[in-house]
Amino acid sequence: MKIAIIHYWFVGMRGGEKVVEELCNVYPDAHIYTHVVDKKQLSDVLKEKEIRTTFISRLPLAKKLYKFFCRKCNNR
Repeated sequence: MKIAIIHYWFVGMRGGEKVVEELCNVYPDAHIYTHVVDKKQLSDVLKEKEIRTTFISRLPLAKKLYKFFCRKCNNR
């Protein structure tokens, strides 16, 4: 069975990111998908994972304006 972990963004290590970190411990082979990632802000567990991003991560200032960009995509 394939497992995917999906999270809006990884720009810090708060509650949701800590839950994802624990899910990675339970499902070590799971793929992780998100809009934006700031690798400098991640825990060691998440830094080791391959995190796949969307086109939003390639937009200018995506690490600062991620909430604005993601909201625009969801409100089409």
